[in-house]
Amino acid sequence: MSVHTGTHVDAPLHFDGSATDMAGVCLQPYIGPARVMPMPVEKAVSAAELEGCDWVGVERVLFKTRSSDLPEDCFRRDYAYVTEDGAEFLGRLGLQLVGTDAPSVDPFDSKELRAHRALLRHGVAILEGLRLGHVPPPATLSSSACRSNSRDWTAHPSAPSSVGEVGWKAADPERRRRSDLDKPNNCSR
Repeated sequence: MSVHTGTHVDAPLHFDGSATDMAGVCLQPYIGPARVMPMPVEKAVSAAELEGCDWVGVERVLFKTRSSDLPEDCFRRDYAYVTEDGAEFLGRLGLQLVGTDAPSVDPFDSKELRAHRALLRHGVAILEGLRLGHVPPPATLSSSACRSNSRDWTAHPSAPSSVGEVGWKAADPERRRRSDLDKPNNCSR
């Protein structure tokens, strides 16, 4: 099974051979509140759809598309993806994280991975394959992360710290493994 199966974090190495692997990925973008934003688009999330959304106070966004309505054992290649201009729009907002319930922010058959590359240019972390079907929008979810020694990995499986009534809840700060966050990494935001 691929590390790109299910909910996963994409390392920049996935789409840029000279970039960091999972062991060097900064965890900070994955820790904290994220706005779940419904995106009822048929094909793609573009700048045109995003311009009409309320972005006040948003640092992390999780897109809930039609992929959330699929059974967990179903895979469709025609999922809703983020267009290059949509990724550029999100990057210009200064977001820390863009997540989606789709398997990827790019189309299934993409070789260029334009949305991935645009988000990387802006320093935006990527989280894919989320299961948001049980989350009634509007919602704000919180998550926490832990360090992985995944050298040369292009992605890493990810899961919420705990599941609550509406989704992710942040781990208790006293229980969070501070040493994981203090390890050297490429956090340069």
